[in-house]
Amino acid sequence: MHLLSKMAIAGILSSALVFSAQAQETNFSYTQLSAAYIYTDFDDDIIVFTGPSSGEVYSDIGGAALSGSYQFNNNVIIGVSGSYQENSGSRTEISARQSLFTVGYAFPAAQSVDIVLSGGLAYAEAEACVSGFGCSSVDDNGIYVAGGMRAWASSWLELNAAVSHVNYDDFESETALNIGAAGWFDDSSSIFLNLSFGDDANSTALGYRYAF
Repeated sequence: MHLLSKMAIAGILSSALVFSAQAQETNFSYTQLSAAYIYTDFDDDIIVFTGPSSGEVYSDIGGAALSGSYQFNNNVIIGVSGSYQENSGSRTEISARQSLFTVGYAFPAAQSVDIVLSGGLAYAEAEACVSGFGCSSVDDNGIYVAGGMRAWASSWLELNAAVSHVNYDDFESETALNIGAAGWFDDSSSIFLNLSFGDDANSTALGYRYAF
C-alpha cells in the first residue's frame, strides 16, 4: 500500500448512529458534541525518504478529533466528525486528515441497550513533507458503514462496541473493531475512552462529550 494512502485511512473511528423502522425513545441522547485526543499506532512503520538510502521512520501519529450529531424527534440522526493527526522528525513531517458525514436512526434493543447502525461518506487525506523538497499528498472519498451497540453497565458507566468499514474509491478498504467506555458525571457530561483495531493501524481516543 502507498504510504500516504495508509496514513490517510488510519484512525477512522466509528460513529454511534442508527437506523430502524420504529421511533422508540432511546436510552442515550444522540444530540451531542465531543472533542478528543487521538493516538494512532501503525502496524508497519512508514518511511519518508530524504535521499537515495536515507529516511525517517514513523510508527505513530497523534492529534485531535471533533464530532457532533443531532437527533430528530423521529430518531433520525445526522452526524459529522473530523480529525487531524501529525508527527515530525528532524527533516520530515507527516499528517493525516479524516472527515465523516453520516445519517442514521436509533432504537432501543432493551431497557438499557441501544443497537447502532450508520452509513455515510468518508474523506481521507495524507501528506508527507521533506525539508528542502516540498510536500506530497493523496486524498480519496469512500462509503462508510458501521453497526454496534451502546449499553448502560451502571447508572454512570456506559460500554459500547461497533464494527466499521470504509470502502474507498482508490485506497484499500478499511475495517475496524471499535470498543469503548464512558463515565458520566450527570445527564449531559461524560469522559470517554475509545479503542479502534483496524486492518493497518490501531487508535486510541480520550475525550469529553456533552449530550443535550
